[in-house]
Amino acid sequence: MHLGKLVLGAIAAAFLALAAAPADAGDSWSFPVVCRDDPTDLWSPQSDCGDFASLESSDITKQWNLCVVYPHVKDPLYLAYTYGARQEAERLGFKLVSFEAGGYEHLDKQISQMEDCVAQGADAVFPFAISTTGLNKTIAEFRKQGIIVYDLGNGVETEVDGRSVLTYKVAGITTGKYVAKRHPKGSGEAQVVFFPGPAGVSWAESAAQGFKEGIEGSDLNLVQVMYGAIERGTQLKLVEDALQAFPDLDYAIGNTQAVEVALNLARERGKKIDVMAYYLSPGTEAGVRNGTMLATLTDNATMLMKVAINGALKVLEGKEEYVDAVPGFAVLDKDSIKDYDPLTSVAPAGWRPVFNYTPGD
Repeated sequence: MHLGKLVLGAIAAAFLALAAAPADAGDSWSFPVVCRDDPTDLWSPQSDCGDFASLESSDITKQWNLCVVYPHVKDPLYLAYTYGARQEAERLGFKLVSFEAGGYEHLDKQISQMEDCVAQGADAVFPFAISTTGLNKTIAEFRKQGIIVYDLGNGVETEVDGRSVLTYKVAGITTGKYVAKRHPKGSGEAQVVFFPGPAGVSWAESAAQGFKEGIEGSDLNLVQVMYGAIERGTQLKLVEDALQAFPDLDYAIGNTQAVEVALNLARERGKKIDVMAYYLSPGTEAGVRNGTMLATLTDNATMLMKVAINGALKVLEGKEEYVDAVPGFAVLDKDSIKDYDPLTSVAPAGWRPVFNYTPGD
């Protein structure tokens, strides 16, 4: 399949998702997803594959023990994942244990936490992998023991029992194409800086690559790609450097911390720039709603986690041998946000993750 078909398929599924509000926590639900042409190949193209149907509590034959390992829970994206997992734990009645490594630089800690999952009796382990290859040996050992490993978010380059993994190159392409439509060839140059996130992390590198492809053939001039940890202080310094280096900057595009900071700094300096994020936060959602931000993408993070949980449980219950399904990306702008259900993508205001849950607690 050509990349163009990949992008169109993923976007088509994603826009359907905007109108498909999930049911309440106590009910079964369905949600539009994309799937890989080759489910076992991490880099295979994804296209629309219909609606993913959740399990019902009556489908669960025992109290399963599920364990999720996150790189961190420092931003709204990962908080949304923790919220989705907890909702399904309460709805379906399984034990849920979670760990967070403290950042993308802590691969050894993530491996240790996966081992802790197994030591605590996990039937299935869900890694949001810090490295696409760094967990391979650990994953292989777990699967030999009969433990289900379900790949989440960032992707691993090894055999697993299921995946809910998005191709963040598509996020970059979708973002780039959206902005590029405003600047067709011959319309006059506009300068843009892209802030992907941490260098060396697969999703950030893929998003940057996709953005470059998305703006090809337009009058957008990508003057710099600026990598850094997704922490407010780090992104603040990057944005300050960008505004100083490029006084005629028209766009700041990228991670949520960077675009929120850019909007505030530009306002303080009396400068007008447009901003767009390639994933969602409460701040970018609010910015689109009040008209201060051009647009933001959403990967339907809460639903991604719910799909993954149900996919792994289907494997554990013997209903499917392998599951590959994930909600697609969608653009939220002043028009499409009118039909958007926030709880598909973000946790409720004030949500704080609880890292251990046993039914009846």
